[in-house]
Amino acid sequence: MNGTGVSNQAQVDLVAVNKTLTSTETSSTVTANGATIDDLEEGILVRIFEHVLGEACHAWDSVFGRRFEDNCHMEPTCIEGFAHGLVLPQVSKRWERIVKSYSGLWDRVYVDTVADQEEGYDEICPLPSSVCLPWWVNHAQKLKSVHLKGNSAGSDGGLGMYNMGLLSLLSGPTLQILHLDDCFETGASDRIIPILKRFVNLAQLRLMRVDGSFIERISELCEIKSLKRLELQGMENGVVEMNTSGLPDSLEVLGLALVGIAGGLDAGRTPLTSLKILKLVHVDWQGSFCNHISRLTQLEGIVINNVFLAEHREALASWHQMGALESLRHLEVGGEHEPAFSQCAGERAIESLPFRDLTKLCLKFQSRSSAGFVNRHGQFSQLTRLYLECFDFGTIPESILELTHLEQLGLVDCELATFPRVADVWVNKLTLLDISKNRLVEFPKAVTRLTSLTDLNVAHNDSIVYKSVNCLADLSELLTLRLLDGERLMFEFDNPEALELRFRSKLEAYRMGSLFTMLQVKNPHCHLYL
Repeated sequence: MNGTGVSNQAQVDLVAVNKTLTSTETSSTVTANGATIDDLEEGILVRIFEHVLGEACHAWDSVFGRRFEDNCHMEPTCIEGFAHGLVLPQVSKRWERIVKSYSGLWDRVYVDTVADQEEGYDEICPLPSSVCLPWWVNHAQKLKSVHLKGNSAGSDGGLGMYNMGLLSLLSGPTLQILHLDDCFETGASDRIIPILKRFVNLAQLRLMRVDGSFIERISELCEIKSLKRLELQGMENGVVEMNTSGLPDSLEVLGLALVGIAGGLDAGRTPLTSLKILKLVHVDWQGSFCNHISRLTQLEGIVINNVFLAEHREALASWHQMGALESLRHLEVGGEHEPAFSQCAGERAIESLPFRDLTKLCLKFQSRSSAGFVNRHGQFSQLTRLYLECFDFGTIPESILELTHLEQLGLVDCELATFPRVADVWVNKLTLLDISKNRLVEFPKAVTRLTSLTDLNVAHNDSIVYKSVNCLADLSELLTLRLLDGERLMFEFDNPEALELRFRSKLEAYRMGSLFTMLQVKNPHCHLYL
């Protein structure tokens, strides 16, 4: 038996059933011998239903999901087929009984009404865009994960009142993950804290748009002894001031956005001795930055994105203190709105990086940097993922070709005019390559040697004339391919003739079409983004 209670034999039978049901000799509901889908064994139906829902994945996160990671430090909560799962019990009494019996088909809630509204979801398919109140009443006591994005309000009350009512139905012992993204008109207030304290086994909490009253009582979250992962975002119309001394010491992952941190991290009252990942996004930091961060000696990853420091010169002068983070493996520094610190810190990281065992490095500058990428004393030798944006390279630096452990590489907006070769050791190791927004004039043939690539992005190289891209068909592992300027093509997509004009010729459009056909033959899951 596997984790779903379905035997291995049932999984084998599912493959055979799938072939039968998709055969041209049968209809969608009746097989050649007269059997219907209702004749399938219960275990096989459960497996089919699981495929309908899909595996849990990470939802797109523009705040905490940074380069390469997609916020993988948090447990995945996105169930893309959740709305379809709500329809399954309505098909027949038998299906209703089966779905009700297998809690794994409904105990992870994912409702994204914002996306539904943007995509015109109701016009495409008449599926419920939100979970109705009777469904909550019948299921809330056994839910393990709840992720609400926006969520539509009931006709009898506002959005905040509706969601507060839903949360009050949840059971304290069973709920382990709770994400509330913009679920309250004026932000999540301290009224939600008594409800949160009931969830004694809550391990992961994410609240987007919390107000000052919530922050004032944040120390009460310390009563949730099981809380390991916490992400908080303040209000867009003003920075919410907070003191981190009230944060639970049990935290392993902490993400803070749109908040002002007064006095830095208070290592006296709350040492945060378990903290491994720290993400600071649009944070106004008051106090000695490097001095406070260097106390968190157990940190394995840190994201510094648009962090405003009143004394950024002092922080740069004390950058060497960060060397105390001997366990650090993942460093991301970037900024668009407060570039002074991030720009200098990024260049300082290359010139005198105090870390010796980094495996992931991401540096994103606002203004173009002429800093070179030199692997002094082998400080970058262990990198498996490297992302550099807004450098002035011209061609791929030799020091990057010397990185023998790379699995993912991004050189975006780095003024690349040529990409003449790849390291021999990358051929069977590199899985992601992003060389978008450069000045390439022809497709780099060296890329075709990277037979392990699953994700390739050469978009926004507007001077490229695609004459021989069919050579990419040899990349049999490729899952995602991005070639042209997607924004302009998307604008013209409703007009096939206008779409064709974006190509250099009709023949080239055919070549790309034949390329996609060849890629799909080798890998049916491949997607082509134009």
